Amino acid sequence: MRILIVEDEVKIREGIARLISHKTKHTVIGEAKNGKEGIELSLRYKPDLIMTDIRMPVMDGLEMLTQLKEEKVPSRAVILTGYSEFDYAKKAISLGVKDYLLKPIGPEEVINLLNRMEGEIEKENKMLQGSCESIIRDIILGSSEDEAESYHKLKHLMALKEDWHYRLYVGYTGSAPVAYKNHFKEWMPSIIGRYPECQCYTFFVETLQQFVCLVVGEEDLEGWESYFIQHMIKPYREQKYQPAWAVEQFDTLEKLSEVFQSIQSLLNLSLTYGNDHLLKQNVHAHTTLKKYSYPIEIENKFKVSICKGELENLPDLAEIFYDYFEQHLMSPEEIRNDYIKMITFIIHMVQEIDKKLYDQIQSMSLLKRVGEVYTRNELQQLFMDLLNSMQNVHEKKEDIRNYTILKVINYIRDHYNEGITLEEVARKMELTPEYLSTLFNREMNINFSNFLKQFRISHAKRLLKGTDLKIYEIAEAVGYSDAKYFMRVFKEVQGISPKEFRQKQ
Repeated sequence: MRILIVEDEVKIREGIARLISHKTKHTVIGEAKNGKEGIELSLRYKPDLIMTDIRMPVMDGLEMLTQLKEEKVPSRAVILTGYSEFDYAKKAISLGVKDYLLKPIGPEEVINLLNRMEGEIEKENKMLQGSCESIIRDIILGSSEDEAESYHKLKHLMALKEDWHYRLYVGYTGSAPVAYKNHFKEWMPSIIGRYPECQCYTFFVETLQQFVCLVVGEEDLEGWESYFIQHMIKPYREQKYQPAWAVEQFDTLEKLSEVFQSIQSLLNLSLTYGNDHLLKQNVHAHTTLKKYSYPIEIENKFKVSICKGELENLPDLAEIFYDYFEQHLMSPEEIRNDYIKMITFIIHMVQEIDKKLYDQIQSMSLLKRVGEVYTRNELQQLFMDLLNSMQNVHEKKEDIRNYTILKVINYIRDHYNEGITLEEVARKMELTPEYLSTLFNREMNINFSNFLKQFRISHAKRLLKGTDLKIYEIAEAVGYSDAKYFMRVFKEVQGISPKEFRQKQ
């Protein structure tokens, strides 16, 4: 606790101060010899506890407590009194006096009282903190039944003055790990202890994945903000998952709900400026942003890699895509639109190549998620979710690729005499014709049409050598309904006609 001692007797005052400093963990933040000095020090340092004598020159203890109550200075008091003043001291209860010490005062009495007061103060602070945070939550989320009454109650609980300063900090954690959220919760008490002249109310809104932190103070809050940036933003600048923080200053508590809504738009700008800044309305919201064209050249690179089946290149291309937005200061809407275009393009390509993978990707609701995120990290992560799903399927298919080609060859062996086509085989294999054509060509070093042609001619040669079937019968037997076309194809492959080939045998 931070303790102020108000006592006109020097020995008693200094003795209590020494005892507290040497025998307890508490801090004496000031000593005053009368009530007038006590008021000045109370207004300046906002002590947790005032230990005051009753009868003093210039201004007595009760008059001091009366004025502090009128000034709405939240304080708890313990009076130091003799037996002759005890009845008089009872009147102090209405002024917020929590306990008393009878003179002469013994060390154990002081220590026991301070321990008791510390427990009471902690309990009261938690209850007050919880009540204020609950009301603030209702106000900003629009769930307060009577907003005007909520503001009135909040002002009373906070003991606010008209000229106090307000800052609302909102941090979007999104996909940040639980460790960050725990760090924030653990760190807040330290900053509150460092700036006791400020009131700080903080809580986490699960539905929005946002920390809300309202700071209220009589003095300027720049020091508080510098400490906040140093400990809650800078350490995470190199982290993969970095929350986005925004702040707005305002002058009346009644603007709280309006400011919270304004900050939601401000958080959106983390897509533009990144998460390593504390976003501010007067700095970031009024910057004119240029318009840039969609990176079609990057799209073309994705197209080439996907068509060639070179999916191992996708992560490198993704980095090029991310860098595009790092190098160009674009509006959040433009960034989202470019991501939507690129994702839509890739999904359409997948639809042509692999129907099952397409259905799987559709279930990921990627385009919907683009509109729900606030940070670059999250946009990049959902883009990688798309690419990873493609790579995972690709890696599995690497193992079965030879098996797929084997199935195709077996199908050709069984049905080559039926006039089969690439489209028919692709349908049987549950592949698109384009993908089967690319796969077959890469694995067999020959395109599907030429392989089928050579396979049929190979069988035709065996029939020409081993049977007396007529040319048109052999043509039909190997899948050609037009004998003249068969003879032309045969000569194209063998360099001689079927008749000449048979004669040579």
